[in-house]
Amino acid sequence: MKDLNDFAKDFQESLNLVQSKLGETMVKIGSDALALIKKRVQEEGVDAKGKKFPPYSTEPMLVGCKSFKKKSCDSFFGAEKNKQHEWVTLKRGEKNYRLAVLEGGYQELRRMELGGKNAEVVNFTYTGAMWGDVSIISDPSEHDAGTVVLGAKDQEQKEILYHNTQRNLKKGGGEILDLSESEVDILKDIYLTPVLNIFK
Repeated sequence: MKDLNDFAKDFQESLNLVQSKLGETMVKIGSDALALIKKRVQEEGVDAKGKKFPPYSTEPMLVGCKSFKKKSCDSFFGAEKNKQHEWVTLKRGEKNYRLAVLEGGYQELRRMELGGKNAEVVNFTYTGAMWGDVSIISDPSEHDAGTVVLGAKDQEQKEILYHNTQRNLKKGGGEILDLSESEVDILKDIYLTPVLNIFK
């Protein structure tokens, strides 16, 4: 029969085992958390509280051919480039840029590019560059301390993620990279249960 010292020894050994694998476990949790967030946001267009993200802007915007994929550019501008649309000339440094006004704004741009498929679903997926860049950005020492951080690595994508997040918050939406309660429960089932079993 085990005495108190035996229980204390077993407990310490279990604790050491959990601690030795903590960094590795945190990376797995971070990867799975990101997969859950991306699936929900990209497929459903809802935040962690189940609320739809604020709609894309329908304010008229300035576009050039580089704003589109080739097919949509040809379709929008057509052969009569100088006659079809309202045009604006912007000066940037020594160069002048001639841009057309797109009525319906960014939402219309998405509709044209996506052929109407999920064009109005706010999922922050147009080129896919932002989501392709979002990953675990914390370092091993943080993982070993029980922390994992998700975010963008590339400076341009950081700014896009920040802009999208701030826009949502100002319009009453939620953080893009938050986990929902059900997603937290999924991660607990995957990772917490095995840890608790170590101590049994």
